Amino acid sequence: MWADKLLSAILERCYSNTWPERVKEGYETLFGGASGRYPDSARRQVTLRAPAPPDEGDGIVPFAALIHPSNPSSGPYGGTSLVFFPGEDTPCLISLGVGTNGLAPDEQILGSPGHARKAQQFAPG
Repeated sequence: MWADKLLSAILERCYSNTWPERVKEGYETLFGGASGRYPDSARRQVTLRAPAPPDEGDGIVPFAALIHPSNPSSGPYGGTSLVFFPGEDTPCLISLGVGTNGLAPDEQILGSPGHARKAQQFAPG
């Protein structure tokens, strides 16, 4: 099934050096073919960024993010992203994030009337 590899990586309870590659493999299963969730043409709508494992002690937090395809493959990026942060004894923390370069290219969508109200209905508390 299309979700098996991706969900397996997201639900993993301990980060490993193979985690970024497993997330990439899972991401690829989402598109095309008889078993893909989305048509192959949907691949152009989002980019996966899952950097290689960071060096021990360099202060970089491992993550995988779905970002706007206009962003570079590394370094600062803009727009809203769906980010997975692997846990040590827990499954991944899943979060919506804003890129280090701000909201562009999503500022027109996120700034539209009523968007904040719609987003708040899903916020806890």
